[in-house]
Amino acid sequence: MADRARLIAAKALIRVSSGGFSNIVLDSQLEEAKDLDKRDKAFASALFYGVLERRITIDILIKRYSSTPLEKLSPEVIEVLRMGFYQLLYMRSVPDNAAVNESVELIKELDCAKAS
Repeated sequence: MADRARLIAAKALIRVSSGGFSNIVLDSQLEEAKDLDKRDKAFASALFYGVLERRITIDILIKRYSSTPLEKLSPEVIEVLRMGFYQLLYMRSVPDNAAVNESVELIKELDCAKAS
C-alpha cells in the first residue's frame, strides 16, 4: 500500500494538472486527511510544491530517460514519475530506494499497475 502523504501529494498534483489552483487543491486534500499527522502533512506539502516548482527540469529528465513520450503517459503516471524524480534529486532525507519503491506502490494504488 502506498504511503498516505505521497498519495495525497499525487492526487493533488493530478487535480492541478487538470486545472485546479494549487493552494486550494492541496488544502482540500490535506483537510480530508484529518488523521494524517503534522509531519506527514508537511512532507506531502513539500513534495507537492517542490514538484510544481521543478516541473520543467523534471519533465526534461523524464523525456530523456523514458522510452514513452511524455504526452502518451497518463496523468497519474506523469505525476508519480515527477514525484519520484523530485525525491531522488532534491529530497536528501528520502533514501533513493524508498523513493523508487514508494513510486511503484503509488502507481499500483492509482490503478496503473501496468506502468509499475
